[in-house]
Amino acid sequence: MRRVTAYLIKHCGEDFAGEQLASQLNMNYSYLSAAFRQATGQTIIETHTKLRMNKAIELMRTSSYNVSEISEALGYPNPYYFSRVFKKVLGESPSSYMKHLYRT
Repeated sequence: MRRVTAYLIKHCGEDFAGEQLASQLNMNYSYLSAAFRQATGQTIIETHTKLRMNKAIELMRTSSYNVSEISEALGYPNPYYFSRVFKKVLGESPSSYMKHLYRT
């Protein structure tokens, strides 16, 4: 599972590609996915998404990027889709989250 997590961290700025992960680890993706979920309680895709959102938060705190630039940096071709995913994972929009950062 450490190898899967290390791969996800290395590739958090890209769309998830299960075939590429399986190929990199020389394992069947279905088996890998089931074993990862059993060990962690999360799917590989959920983990990848959370890592991307953590990276987005890091960029919000350490750069002057706007939402579109953060979206692009994380491999989301559409900033509206990025915003929807961010809100689904963190419960508020990226722009609202950024406002909280600037207030504190």
